[in-house]
Amino acid sequence: AQEGILFSNFYANSFRTDRGLSCLLSGYPSQPKFSIMRQPKISNNLPNIGNKLSQAGYELGFYYGGDENFTNMRSYLVQANFLNIISDKDFNKKDFINPWGAPDHIVLNRLLTDINKRESEQPFFNVMLTLYSHEPFKVPMETVFSGSDKNNLYKNSVHYVDQSLGTFFAQAKQESWWDNTLVILVSDHSFSYPEGLPIYEPSRYQIPMIWTGGAITNHQIIKTIGSQCDLASTLLGQLNIPYNDFTFSKNLFDENQEKFAYYSFIHGMGMIDETGVFVTNLD
Repeated sequence: AQEGILFSNFYANSFRTDRGLSCLLSGYPSQPKFSIMRQPKISNNLPNIGNKLSQAGYELGFYYGGDENFTNMRSYLVQANFLNIISDKDFNKKDFINPWGAPDHIVLNRLLTDINKRESEQPFFNVMLTLYSHEPFKVPMETVFSGSDKNNLYKNSVHYVDQSLGTFFAQAKQESWWDNTLVILVSDHSFSYPEGLPIYEPSRYQIPMIWTGGAITNHQIIKTIGSQCDLASTLLGQLNIPYNDFTFSKNLFDENQEKFAYYSFIHGMGMIDETGVFVTNLD
C-alpha cells in the first residue's frame, strides 16, 4: 500500500466469492439472492476483462487451490477465455490442511514457476484466488495471534496469506518480467471483523484494492468511492481498451464519473456516496 496505488474508499459488492468474482471480472452488480455465475445463459452474455484482454493478445490463466467447478466457476471462466485453469487437482492433496484445498503459498509458488517458464513474449493476465483466510482459518503457519475465538483465528489466517504474498513479491521482484507487470490485490468479499458486524453495515463491505508491481512508479492514494464493479473500466481504461460495454462499471481515474458504491446482502442492498449511506433491509 505504501509503494503502489491504494484505493482507500473501496467496497465489495456482496458477501460471497461467486458474486465478488463476477463483479470484478464482468463489472456486473451482485444480486441479493441470485448468483450470476451459476446461470451460464446470463453470464455468457456479460462482458469480461478476460475476453477483452484475450482479444488484445493476452494469454490468460486462473489459479485456485480449490475446486474449479465450485459455484459453476469453470464454466464462467472458460467462456471468458481463461483456458489455463489450475485447481486442486494440480496439487498434492497431502499438503491440504484446510478442507477448501491447496495452501495459498503453494499455489503462489506454482504461479511464479509458470510465469518464469514462459518462453513466449506474449503479454499475460493471471488471476489467483486465495483460500486460507476463509473459515475454518486453519493455516500451515505457527500461531501469531493466540486464541481460539473467531477474531484471532481470522487475523492469524490473514497473516498467513499476507506472509505468502510477501514471499511471492520478494521472489517476483528478482525476475525480468517484474518491471513491466501490474499486480492488483483486491478481495472477493470481506469478513465480519470484528465479529458481530450486522450484514447491512457498510464497514463490513469495505475492502482493500492495491495496484502494485514494477509497472507502478509513483505512490498514490485514490480516495474516490468505488466498488468491485469499477475494476473493469479502471483497468481497461489504463490499457486504452474500450470499456463502454461494462455498463455498470466506472473508471475511478475519471473525475467526471459519479462517485458511489453499491452492495447487496440476502434481504437488501446499500448505496454509499459522498453524501452518506442508504440501506434497505427487508429482513
